[in-house]
Amino acid sequence: MLKYCLTILISIVLCSCASTPKSYPPLDEAKAALEKTKSQPNISEVASVTLFEADEQITNAESALSENDTAAADHHIYLATRKQLIAQELLLKHQQEQELVNLKQQQLEMIAHAQRNESKRAQSQTQQAKQRILELEQALGQYKAEETSRGTILVINDLLFDTGGTNLKPQSQRRLEPLVQYLKGNEQREIIIEGHTDSMGNPEINKRLSLQRADAVKEFLILRGIFPTRIETRGFGEEVPVATNTTNAGRSLNRRVEVVIKTPGR
Repeated sequence: MLKYCLTILISIVLCSCASTPKSYPPLDEAKAALEKTKSQPNISEVASVTLFEADEQITNAESALSENDTAAADHHIYLATRKQLIAQELLLKHQQEQELVNLKQQQLEMIAHAQRNESKRAQSQTQQAKQRILELEQALGQYKAEETSRGTILVINDLLFDTGGTNLKPQSQRRLEPLVQYLKGNEQREIIIEGHTDSMGNPEINKRLSLQRADAVKEFLILRGIFPTRIETRGFGEEVPVATNTTNAGRSLNRRVEVVIKTPGR
């Protein structure tokens, strides 16, 4: 009886050992790699189907091993590994696409920021230019001005030349300073300097004198930094009076220098 019981006990132990699955390193490695892949952020969003298929192959491999079919198990392990690698590739592609989206967004933000700065800079420059023009126009307001088809004509009656002379006196140079500043602030503007005299004396001498005085004003402007190509001079002598030459007051008005600020494009 004792011998019979021992035989049954040994049979139970052997059956129990046979039903316990053995450890299989390739399967263990595949399962570990798959679990590591599953732990990565966003992987389930981009590769859920592929991960499910990998799990199926792991299950199939375990079933094959339970039947001692290592060849079938190896095949399923290979397929599971392939699915795991595909999931990794999908995640990498997703990360690269997201990085590209982020870079494009950053680029758009940088462009928008630059445009805002450029707009602010342009507005600031425009405002500064308007302010400068306003100040210059206010400065030129001390001259008698007239708008004509030729442009704005500035009449300067109190230029101080010695009688019969063509050299500007210091007072006259200070009188011309607002014109200098206007021309420096409006570099696209060109001018014509026209000299005029009264009718006293020889007409030819007066005409030559008026041109020489216009040239004297031009030379002063050049010395103050205005390009010569922006300045034209003319001498009319007594030919274009603005008042009678029969009175001292009238002759004083006729002795003048006019500066024509030409309209751009004319």
